[in-house]
Amino acid sequence: MPKTTHRIGYARISTRDQNLDLQRDALQKAGCDKIYKDAISGTKSQRPGLDQALDNPREGLNDRGVGFVSLTDAIDTTTVSGRFSFNVIASLAQMERELMVERTPAGLQAAPEQGQVGGRKRIMTASWRHRTSGQPSPSCRPAPPPP
Repeated sequence: MPKTTHRIGYARISTRDQNLDLQRDALQKAGCDKIYKDAISGTKSQRPGLDQALDNPREGLNDRGVGFVSLTDAIDTTTVSGRFSFNVIASLAQMERELMVERTPAGLQAAPEQGQVGGRKRIMTASWRHRTSGQPSPSCRPAPPPP
């Protein structure tokens, strides 16, 4: 019995001003019979179209004959060399992530010793907050009287 190939495509644009037509056409030309789309920034963790595209082929990808092909990045996990390249890249990404996790506590510990303060910079200083609330600031000196 011949194996049926089912191709799922995913297209994303960052802003509504952009157009999905070129991506959709390329995915259709590549043989995708189902295309999921998002018009959302890639930095957002919630991407409904991507979630739908990944919904079915989660576990046992190779056992189920599922592979990943990027039309623009020359990644194709349906071939031996493509799987190898993908695994090397994924391993490097995992190693870099684990190194960052290891280094973060050491950096947080060393920062105060180097005179660095964590957190974001204050937008309003204490004296400015007191001025806007009408309360005198204990750290502010009163202005000298006019001459």
